[in-house]
Amino acid sequence: MAGFQGKFTKIATAIGVAGIIGSALVFLFQEGHRVAEPPTAVQAVPPVQRKPVPAVREKQAQTPLRAALPAKPVLPPKGLSPQPQGRPELQLDHLAGTLRVAIPGMAKGTRLPLEHSCYRKNQSPPFAWSGAPAGTKSLVAVLERRQAGKPAAWIWLVYDIDPKEGSMGGGVPRSPDLPGGARHALNTYGKAEYTGPCEPRGQIPYALRLFALDTAIDLPAGISRAQLIQAMNGHIIDAAEFPVVHYLRF
Repeated sequence: MAGFQGKFTKIATAIGVAGIIGSALVFLFQEGHRVAEPPTAVQAVPPVQRKPVPAVREKQAQTPLRAALPAKPVLPPKGLSPQPQGRPELQLDHLAGTLRVAIPGMAKGTRLPLEHSCYRKNQSPPFAWSGAPAGTKSLVAVLERRQAGKPAAWIWLVYDIDPKEGSMGGGVPRSPDLPGGARHALNTYGKAEYTGPCEPRGQIPYALRLFALDTAIDLPAGISRAQLIQAMNGHIIDAAEFPVVHYLRF
């Protein structure tokens, strides 16, 4: 009898433990089920509806671009021709080859005395000529600066020189009109006068050029180089030059 009671007690204890374990499993299952449940859905916010840009605004934004492009090319007024590009060149196609020019007391290619430069008296050099061909009515004298890589510069321009004189003295007046009817044209510096060499360094080549014309220029003093060349072209019957060098010191 005592053995039977002991067995019964053990069975009852096992059943009680099993009940507790079962209750615990049910509780855990329910809690897990609650966690797994999806949260209550939040009502989505509707997207912002952007209004299209009005057609009027779009047209206004494009108007300046259309206005910047002319409908037709802009043409110059009638009666006006385009300005010529570059500088006119001397036409030296038909030369007699008899004209000669020289600076008294100098040999070709030698140093121009400093009295003819801006460092001393800045006086024009004297020169003489010979061999003017028949039909020469006037002479044009030019002192030209020649530097490699640069256009030639005319620093002294005298026209309507009387060919019968045979020479021109140095230190001509600084005025547009000269004695004997000769006139100054505008030089590279925009002056109707002699402007001597003024480079402080280097040996700069220059040349005194003389042109014989079959006509007189007969234009007022102070004309431009381009105007002088245009008046000369078609009338140059001979030309000569006398090269010199300018330098301030050795």
